[in-house]
Amino acid sequence: ATVAQGALKAQTEIWKAQYEGKTTGGLEYERKLDALYVSLAWMITGEVYADSYRNGIYGRLRPRNNFSMEPGGGKGAWELAARYSAFDGGDFSTSNPAGTGVLGEGAATRTPLTTVSTNKAKAYTAQIKWLPNAYVRFLVNYVYTSFDTPVTANGISTDREKALTLRGQLDF
Repeated sequence: ATVAQGALKAQTEIWKAQYEGKTTGGLEYERKLDALYVSLAWMITGEVYADSYRNGIYGRLRPRNNFSMEPGGGKGAWELAARYSAFDGGDFSTSNPAGTGVLGEGAATRTPLTTVSTNKAKAYTAQIKWLPNAYVRFLVNYVYTSFDTPVTANGISTDREKALTLRGQLDF
């Protein structure tokens, strides 16, 4: 669901999946996954989100003034956003029988080698986005994630992680 009013936008999505089956030994099982996010965004430069939505489709957001290095040129569009995300795969555990949704270790050939996994996590994201024009955008995200149980990879155990990501996109 998305609700936009002028330069503000709230968006959320909820995802639920259910897996059912029977092992070759006749054991029936059922596993559920739940995930969601809620985000709030603000176009600092005043662009109107609803202007980019047409017939139920998200379109291209167009800056009021495209970026230009010319004297008095535009600065493009700038957005600040915050997001909360959660994932619950609590039905997947290390004690489940093989083939029924076992939460397990990473493959020995995988890098990093994950020896202890988790099945629940929450993340908080702060984002700044710059659109120099309607076809290019750059995003910087700071993400703080906390795990329900500590994760161990390459011998290092942690119950949280922090990430700073940078992404550039070109639409043609």
